[in-house]
Amino acid sequence: MKKLLLSFLMMLSAALTMSAITITGLVVDEKYNPICGASVVVKGTTNGTITDVDGCFSLEVPELPVTLEVSFIGYLTMETSINSTTVKFIMKEDKGEVVRPQGDDQ
Repeated sequence: MKKLLLSFLMMLSAALTMSAITITGLVVDEKYNPICGASVVVKGTTNGTITDVDGCFSLEVPELPVTLEVSFIGYLTMETSINSTTVKFIMKEDKGEVVRPQGDDQ
């Protein structure tokens, strides 16, 4: 009976230490319009998601803090260390210059 109880407690302890943390967040532009389809990825991993039509996302991570990368076409990529379970990203438009290929006479 003691062995059974000890085994159960060890499995419970292992399960608790392996539990994931859910980060929820919002991705908007500078006018606070939601960005649908933005990529939110844990840096250096393939663990990620995309934002929904309201700019919201939910992502499970093994521990905090974690570095998240947020990107979307036409906006500057953001990289931020997160130590909270809720976060808001305000994306800035990429206003970089258009680069023409060499030899373009137009």
